[in-house]
Parts: sequence; C-alpha cells; structure tokens
Amino acid sequence: MHTSSIVTASALALAVIAGSTPAFARDDQAIRQGEEPSARHGVQGSHDAGMGKTMPTGARDFVQHAAEGGLAEVALGKIAVAKATDEDVKQFAQRMVDDHSKANSELMSLAQSKNLQVPTDVSAKHKAEAQRLNAMSGPAFDKAYMTSMVSDHDHDVAMFRNYSDRGDDPELKAWAGKTLVTLQDHERLAKTTASKVGAQERMGRTGQGGTHASRKAGAKHAAR
Repeated sequence: MHTSSIVTASALALAVIAGSTPAFARDDQAIRQGEEPSARHGVQGSHDAGMGKTMPTGARDFVQHAAEGGLAEVALGKIAVAKATDEDVKQFAQRMVDDHSKANSELMSLAQSKNLQVPTDVSAKHKAEAQRLNAMSGPAFDKAYMTSMVSDHDHDVAMFRNYSDRGDDPELKAWAGKTLVTLQDHERLAKTTASKVGAQERMGRTGQGGTHASRKAGAKHAAR
C-alpha cells in the first residue's frame, strides 16, 4: 500500500472517532469483580475485567459499555486495516470492523425498542488509544494493536458472559449470549494472531489462558 493511501485511510478512521457525545448516567445495578487486574486495557469496550471494574447487570449500563466497546472496535479496526503490515493482523482488523458493525446495529435496534439511550461515540480512553496507535507504524503497530485486542476481548467475553447469566433484561441477555459466541471466536483469534506477530511478551495475564477473571468466569459458566 502506498504511503499516501495509508495516511488518507488513517485520517478517515480518526475522523470517525473525532466527535464527542455526552455520556448518559450509568446504571446503579452492577457487581464488582474482586479479581487480579489484567496486564493492560487498550481499546472494546472496552473495559477491563480486572480489579474494581464493573460487570454490569443493569440493561442501561450494559448497553452503554457494549455500545462504546463496539464502536471502538470498529474505529480501531479501520486504522489497523490501513496501517497493519502483517496480513493476518489486517484480516483480523477487517473482521473486527465487519462483526462489530453488525453487532452494533443489532444492539442499537434492540436498545431503541426499549427506549434505552445508545452512545454514538467512543470514550475518551478509546480516542486516546486510537491516537497512540495511529502514531505507530510497522511491526510495532501490529504488536500494539494485537495486544490491545487480546486485552479487550478478554474483558468483553467476561462482561457478556456475566450479563447473559445475570442481566436484568431477558432479550438483552439472549443477545449477549448469542454475541458471546462471536466474541469468544475473536478472543481466540486475537491470541493466535498476537502470538504470531510477537506480541505475547506484552500480554501478561492476557496470554493464552486469558485473565484470571475471565478464566474463573468461564469455569463457573461451564459448571452451570
């Protein structure tokens, strides 16, 4: 890809996340996970499953977190499609754009049917992550992006599993359970791709076994 094309594509991706939309109040119904923190939380969504972070059980809070995370996955995926040098990373990024765009549309439709507000912009944290990644290039970009994707999907799998088990809205619980299958695929692919490009040394607890929190949640889910 020519340098001018990369710069143009990157600029377009940043434009997607340049706006700002006030966040709405968070739902008070949430449980806190007293687990060990994961190595680093980058982008969808995305919200760390580590110590002191919320695993929402209220519909409004879950919709906010899931929507913000999905928007971030799409925005960062577009940057990675333009900038990644490894073909597997590029393909992974395109899948993030495609799958999360579809999930975002489904969530928006479901939330609107329940008169729940849906964020239309990513959080300040994710904007900062986009700027950080956009300043990188070459193999360093590939490693940083995939490290972020492993961390994000470790968290998202834990959050969606938690809501599918404990959420307060039956339809949203069903959607979370259905989407969880896709997120688990993303998580596995993220770890495989991250290992391929040499990002595993930065994963810490988000390596092949996932975070302590997500492993514990998975064991509990399997035992039910």
